[in-house]
Amino acid sequence: MNETENKLNASALALTTGLLLAFAVAFFLYYGLNTMNDPVFSIDFAPYHLSGRLLAQGDLEPLTNYAETGGFFADTGPYLDYFHQFFFPQSTYATRWVYLPAYLWIFRPLAGFDFPTASRIWLAANALLTLACFWLLWSARRLPALSGQLKNWRMAWFAFLVLTFQPMLSNLWHGQVTGLIFTCFCLSYWLLHRNRPLAAGLVLGLIIPFKFYPALFVLYFGWRRQWRVVMGGDGCPGRQFVHPARQPVDGWLGG
Repeated sequence: MNETENKLNASALALTTGLLLAFAVAFFLYYGLNTMNDPVFSIDFAPYHLSGRLLAQGDLEPLTNYAETGGFFADTGPYLDYFHQFFFPQSTYATRWVYLPAYLWIFRPLAGFDFPTASRIWLAANALLTLACFWLLWSARRLPALSGQLKNWRMAWFAFLVLTFQPMLSNLWHGQVTGLIFTCFCLSYWLLHRNRPLAAGLVLGLIIPFKFYPALFVLYFGWRRQWRVVMGGDGCPGRQFVHPARQPVDGWLGG
């Protein structure tokens, strides 16, 4: 292959890399901005925002007494009223806070904003978390080394996969906590890559009470005899902070 052909191939690869990266970024930005016009934008964020407000007001009864506030799917009380303000007034039930009470502090800083403003702030936070996931996964990649344009080309494909990943886009749209949980997964993976198994386990331990399926990963590490990860996941200080024994258990269980 002569020098001219080498230059043409390098130019074509650089152009492909640039176009792919530009498309991924443009798609992510467009989706994030356009989703604010959707009728159900941040529909899952509504109970989080109301819960943060209730915490700020010191009114924890609706958060812990499920029996008096409509059960698991709130069919009466403040969660249904708040849902009716912004979404479907004819709905007979609404989603509510279903996590352990200590995680309310994540949304406490947004309590002072009205719902439309808070939902946009949460959208921006989720967008940043998506970028954090990209950086963590890219930094912890275990792929054969490439150089020059091939390395940039691989990075462009990596960015494309992350920025167009449907669960993360749905997280932006509905205002969920998926981005926060996935960021913790990525951070745990990054810490493992950095040979810090105890810290990786601690990060997993923080989200096990949030979504219980991360506990399956702790079981996997136990099967692999990576005991420092297991110790971190089982002994995380955050687990003690959100342990049901330290919370109003009767209300949390719907009793």
